[in-house]
Parts: sequence; C-alpha cells; structure tokens
Amino acid sequence: MSTMTDTTAKLFSSFHWFEKGFLPLIEKGCDDFWESKFEIKLYSLTSNEAVKKDLASKGETYFITQLPINAHQNATFRISSDFARIYLHTFLGSSSPNFKLMELSELEVRVLNSFNEYLLKTFSDYLIPYEQIPKYLLREKGEYHLTFIVKKDDGKSSKIVLSLPQNILNPQPFTKVENFKMEDFEKMSTFVNIKVGSTKITLNDLRDLYSGDIILLENSNIHKMLIKTGNIEREFKVNPNPSLIIDLDEENNDLNDSGGQSVSGKNLWDDIQIEVNAEFNKVKMTLGELKQISTGLVVDLGSAFDNRISLVVEDKLVARGELVIINDRYGVKIEEVFASPHINVQPSQGSPVSVAPDTQQIQQSAPAAEVAPGNSQQASPPPVEEDFDYSDFEDEDE
Repeated sequence: MSTMTDTTAKLFSSFHWFEKGFLPLIEKGCDDFWESKFEIKLYSLTSNEAVKKDLASKGETYFITQLPINAHQNATFRISSDFARIYLHTFLGSSSPNFKLMELSELEVRVLNSFNEYLLKTFSDYLIPYEQIPKYLLREKGEYHLTFIVKKDDGKSSKIVLSLPQNILNPQPFTKVENFKMEDFEKMSTFVNIKVGSTKITLNDLRDLYSGDIILLENSNIHKMLIKTGNIEREFKVNPNPSLIIDLDEENNDLNDSGGQSVSGKNLWDDIQIEVNAEFNKVKMTLGELKQISTGLVVDLGSAFDNRISLVVEDKLVARGELVIINDRYGVKIEEVFASPHINVQPSQGSPVSVAPDTQQIQQSAPAAEVAPGNSQQASPPPVEEDFDYSDFEDEDE
C-alpha cells in the first residue's frame, strides 16, 4: 500500500512537469510538421508495464514506431488509427473510403515515421544523456506513458501515446502550495462606518450652529456604538475614554439637547424637527478586528477613530466636530459647519457661539483619545458625498 501511494504521489508531481515542459513542445512539433494549428492536451500519465493496461488506450489501434534515444534505450511512439486516418487523408489527399491501419502505403508509413522522428527532436534537450545517468538508475526499467489528446479545428480528436524510459528524465517535484487558512483573512482590511448616536433638533437650531456649540446625542450610549459595512449593521461594546468627559454648569450653559425645542417657537417651518446622526469618518479595520467585535469583544475607544465626528442628515454633511461625553451620553463639540447656500452661516474659528443666544460659550475641549490596539486607521474622504442643503426639505411631501 505504501509503494502504491509513493508511486501515485510521484506521478502526480511528474504530471505537472510534463504538462508545463513537454506539452508545448509536442504541440509545436505537430504545428510545424503538419503546417497546421493543433489543440493538444495531456490526458494521462502512467507507469504501467504495458500500455494496453492503461484505460486511456483501451480499444485503440496504434501505428507504433520505436526510435533510438541512445545506444541502449528507445522511445516508443504510438499514433492512434484515428490520428493516421485524419491527417493522412487531410494532408495527402487520400480518398479511400475504408481506412485500414494495416494497409498503409509505403509513402504513408514514411510520413508517420518522419513525424515521430520530428517529435523526438523537439524534446530531445529534455532527455538526460546516457553517460550522465546515475548508475543506480540504469537498473530502472520503468517507463512513463504520456497520452495526448489531439484535436483539429473541426472538432475531430485522436491520440498520441509517448513512452519514455524513466531514468532519462528528471521531473521536477511538484511544489505543494500551502492551503489557505481562514486565519489569513484576518490580516485583510476593509472600511466601515461607525455610528455614535443621533438626536432630533429643529431646523432653526440646525441653522444656528456655530463652532464651539455642543450637540448632545439623545439616542446614544457611552458603552455601545453601531458598526456599518455595506447593508450590515451591528451593535458593539466600547470602553468609553474618560478623557472625553466634560463638565457643564447647567445653570450657565444651555446645551442643544432640548429634544427639538425651538428658540423662537413662532415659526412653524423653523420648529420642524429633523434627525441628525453622528458618525465617525470611514475607519479602516482588519477583518480580525471585525471578527472580535462580532464575538462581543469590548473595544477601547481610542485613536483608531481619531475622535473626529461628522454630523449628517440623510447622508449629507452638516458639520464636523470632536467627540465628548456628557453624563451618560455622547455629544459633539462643533468645530466646522457646512452651511447651506440659502443661509449666511460661516464657521467661526476665533469666536465660537453657543446654540442659544443667551447661553455662555463652552470652551473646554476634550483631551485626545488613548491609542487603540491593532492597525486600524482613519481613512479619508468622509463617508458623505455632499453638504446639507435646507432646500432639500422643500420638495418633501407634507
């Protein structure tokens, strides 16, 4: 059983070598000799003592030629009856209705023998010279039997069987490719969106956003966030960074967490509430990190997200800012406002203004987040494609 296994493994390795080395030579030899285009495939490789035992040769009749390779060894060429009939009739113009391999003319025999000699010359450089064969291999009497399937343009097929002594060949071992492991996926990267939370504010409040304002995300949890990739969304746990926490003097600061309460309360249009989502810009993460998130691992909120947050309305950019923590919820400290062309609002870097006109400006900034493990990094540009335009609401049905 062990010998059978070793032989099979050797043939498997040799098949690849013959297919890469011999097949192109056999194909070129056929093309050049017959001055036609051939399609040839290596059908089988065996080491049976008799070709008749090969399944590929059962029921076939062959024209056989033995040609000397050196003073001690021969190569055996077997051309199937179909090959002889197809190509002799095609290239010699024979019109005989009944082709019999045993009744070939002298000219047809000479043509087939010349063809076999020509093939031998095409791959003679692949054969080891007799004087260079190791002595221990000279005692080897085994042969390789290579069966080639030959096709013409009209779809007709035939066979050529080539038998060569094993000791004059040196097939290179087949290099086994290591199987792909699922763990290899973990090193690959992808881009994801991470949603921190959302809130509802009025158009009036949205329009009056300035650098320095703070938006409290009513629908947020400092211990959870939502990861989005494609159409898949999944909640994951986070360790909130204490450095993001800010203290607010509720008596002196009016945060935009009123759940949509307008300052004027007089204009129905300005009192319309819209949902604002807070998301990180696209984040590059490895599939291994995503796998850990999917198994419930708690993620440290660090520099992987860079603390930069975008406020979006229906996938349109409204503002960008810095992530902060207020009590048990997240918030966004506005740093840059993207104004609609219909209103005159410009980002103010030097003199931030709070949302409510009578409130005191919040000047405390959140410290940088601590470094997160892994090789995640933030990518640009941001996930949104265009700035928010207040006119987008004018075309909506009431």
